[in-house]
Amino acid sequence: MFVLLLDITLPPEHAVAALATTLAPALATLPALADHWVAPTMPALSANAGQLVARLVFADERRAQHAETSREWREHVSPLLTGTQVARVGYSPIMSGAAEGGPGIWRALLVKVLHGTPAAQVAAFERDLLLMPDHVSTIRSWSLGSVTSQAEPGAFTHVWEQEFDDAAGFTGEYMHHPVHWGVVDGWFDPETAHCIVAPLMVQLVGSTERPLIQ
Repeated sequence: MFVLLLDITLPPEHAVAALATTLAPALATLPALADHWVAPTMPALSANAGQLVARLVFADERRAQHAETSREWREHVSPLLTGTQVARVGYSPIMSGAAEGGPGIWRALLVKVLHGTPAAQVAAFERDLLLMPDHVSTIRSWSLGSVTSQAEPGAFTHVWEQEFDDAAGFTGEYMHHPVHWGVVDGWFDPETAHCIVAPLMVQLVGSTERPLIQ
């Protein structure tokens, strides 16, 4: 499976809700698209993010690349994005866990592990992130992805996704759990000796009507 995220920044004259309404059916015309979701980002919870996010799922990266160069993209998608800034990040899951559920909150954290970090440290960082679903009860579904393509090469290396029943599941137990601040945070904190994550991150949070992570 391959996931393509479009982080879309709109100029002031663009209406976010209107673009979301028109972009979703336009994306649905893309060849080999397995699933898609478009929603405004939640400004109170998102960081360094645009006002709109689209999440596209394909069987593999080759099909995603074909969709982005297709006639359908040129005729239906591209005109809607004129005048916007689109940050594109594509990734494949390393590990994931999915659960059934209804409406909820989707969150993705885009991070960059510093260049030159030893592979053993990267693996330890990934293992610590993957501890969280076993300890944080509010995580409904989750996925850790390895970035393989993006608009700005080298900007990010990992995408860490979760789904929650509501925003409180993220801002409450997830953020304040001892595994988060006692184990995972050290990889991100520049004041610790084993920090390997670059300071600039992107956090995308949006409301969903159905589960997205498969």
